[in-house]
Amino acid sequence: VVHGQNLLPGGIAAAGIDGVPRVLTSRGNMREDTVADYTGVGAAVRAHLRERLARRAFESADVVVSVNPDWRVNLPAQPKRFQFIPNIVDEDFFAREHAPEPGLVLFTGGDNAIKGWDLLEEAWPRIQGAVPDARLHVLGWRGDDKPALGPSVSVEGWVSSSELGDRMSQAAVLVIASEFEVSPTVLAEAWAVGVPVVATAVGGIPALATDAAVLVERTVDSLTDGVVAALSGGERIDRLVAEATRRAERHRAAAVAAAHTDLYDDLRS
Repeated sequence: VVHGQNLLPGGIAAAGIDGVPRVLTSRGNMREDTVADYTGVGAAVRAHLRERLARRAFESADVVVSVNPDWRVNLPAQPKRFQFIPNIVDEDFFAREHAPEPGLVLFTGGDNAIKGWDLLEEAWPRIQGAVPDARLHVLGWRGDDKPALGPSVSVEGWVSSSELGDRMSQAAVLVIASEFEVSPTVLAEAWAVGVPVVATAVGGIPALATDAAVLVERTVDSLTDGVVAALSGGERIDRLVAEATRRAERHRAAAVAAAHTDLYDDLRS
């Protein structure tokens, strides 16, 4: 069995090997990732070329694995055979005790445009107006200009996986405000810790997180309402977290490894 990781470049390498079953894993969305990284004519040309190469890899695969259960999120067509296998979440997140600080909201997208900081920035004064003791901690900030939203907002750069686990164990809510996502690992990490999640219903998030997170439209009003509801807690939020905890088990390393070896054994036979 030969297994190419991602349509490019792993998928192209796998496409050139004959005589054995070929597996291809697709993690991101080629077009969305390209458009997010480039602008103008350069983005259009790169997206076109990458899509052509990605389709060649895709069409050669006997099995296409995706980290999202909906193949339409990041594949050009329905594969000959499709398998959903989630991303791995480090075991450290499962071992964390969730001891949230009241009102503490965590956002891990930094100032990356596709992660939706501009939307959360606009919504934050409204969130704090509804929940006066709310505080926002932003991770992954790369620029020199920090948000000017007052003492309720703290900013930090990139952190290690262990440090992210520390921040999550203290958070009352995790916010994913992205413009597009296929399968954000931070979603499953929050599930493993037991943090309620508020996420924009974009890309592959609905297929992953319906009934396991507060899903909102990508508007200031909807995001505000979702975060306020999650901070307020209650029976609905408890149900979402319970379902999220159940789904997190599929992301354990042993479960993901077993899903792969089962697939390989099936192909070899």
